[in-house]
Formats: sequence, C-alpha cells, structure tokens
Amino acid sequence: MDTKDLKKLKRGDLLEILVDISEENDRLRQENAELKEKLEEKRLIMNKAGSIAEASLRLNRVFEAVQDAADQYLTSIRDINIMKREELRKLQEMTGKKDDAEAEEE
Repeated sequence: MDTKDLKKLKRGDLLEILVDISEENDRLRQENAELKEKLEEKRLIMNKAGSIAEASLRLNRVFEAVQDAADQYLTSIRDINIMKREELRKLQEMTGKKDDAEAEEE
C-alpha cells in the first residue's frame, strides 16, 4: 500500500494494520532470536569438533613418538641379541677347540 491508499483508510482499519504489522514484527523478532540461538549452538559444536580434532592430532603425534621409541628399543634388543649369539658362538668354538686340544694331549 502506498501513502495515498493509507490516507483513504479509516482509523480502525489503520489500527488493525498497525496491530498486524506489530504482530508480524514480534514474530520475526522471535524467529530471529531462535535462529541466532541455533547459530550459536552450531558454532559451539564446530568449536568442539575442532578441539576434538586437534586433540586427536596431538594424540597421534604422541603415539607416533611412542611407536618410534618402541621400534628403536626392539632394534637395539635385536642388535644386542645378535652380538651375544656371536659371542656365544665364538666361546663355543674356543671351548670346542680347547676340548679338541686337550683330547689330543691325552
């Protein structure tokens, strides 16, 4: 409606239009408040998801470091095992040779 049409209306009709506009305005304000609340909830969810993702990445890094340390430990144990077996083999060879030499002397 333009201004001319509004001027032609009776006072009661104008009041009715004002009431309708006021009710519509209240409804839109309420809807706006609800949408803002939903938006804030979505933001909180997104922030939590981001925090969870960051924590997960940190945990992954910790687990990777622990796995690397465990791998290094196992490698070290294997290397020591190989060296000890070699030492044992040499001792057995030396002991076996001594036993052979003692047997020849008798």
